[in-house]
Amino acid sequence: SGFYDNEFLLTLSSSQGSEIYYTTDSSNPLNSTTVQKYTEPIKIYDRSSEPNVYAEIGDDENSPLFIGSFGGYKRPKYLIDKAMVIRAYCENENGISPIIDNTYFVTTGNLEKYSNFTIVSLVVNPEDLFDPDIGIYVVGNEYIEAKNNMDPNDFTQMFKLMYASNFYKEGPEWEKKTNMAIFENGKMILQQNVGIRIRGFSTKMQAGKSFNVYAKKRFGEKSIKKTLFKDNYDAKHRLITKYKSII
Repeated sequence: SGFYDNEFLLTLSSSQGSEIYYTTDSSNPLNSTTVQKYTEPIKIYDRSSEPNVYAEIGDDENSPLFIGSFGGYKRPKYLIDKAMVIRAYCENENGISPIIDNTYFVTTGNLEKYSNFTIVSLVVNPEDLFDPDIGIYVVGNEYIEAKNNMDPNDFTQMFKLMYASNFYKEGPEWEKKTNMAIFENGKMILQQNVGIRIRGFSTKMQAGKSFNVYAKKRFGEKSIKKTLFKDNYDAKHRLITKYKSII
């Protein structure tokens, strides 16, 4: 992962006798229709000139992929900036390896401006955000069913409708495994698997939602071991160097 001045060819390697499979569109290579077998180096470049994908959904209030009624989300009429994500695993007679996720920013274009900021990259299975049954960023099928059966004269139905939304659901099944990478001044300072959930109450209905990010042993590490905020001290004036969770 990292920021690069120019496009380049990425070489993947594995133990002898293993085959490598990968995706370049952030989808899960284990079940993606776009998965490819690795046979030659992969071109890493700025994808910002390519069509928007996930930004194209979410503005139809009658769709289970609606992302919220507050703020009136509209599809952008311009191409949004895009990093390039490579997700890969290897397979041999002994089984399948864990998925490796890396995020690349090629700064020959507009991505150069991000090299001066702290950047958090969250690589998530797209269905974990946008699937109508399990996606935590959309209203989902249960919401649409409740909306179609709603009695407009029953005030309590509004709350039932709200809680039928996927992004209001709670519990471990609505926490999604994510690969988080943090960059400062174009350098990656941390990368680990974490869990994410949608945070907030009324803000969950906004198009731009907040995430709770949790470090847990079942994802890899039980804490985020890095000073992420300058001059961030605890009550005893000790510099905070690790976190159980961040927002």
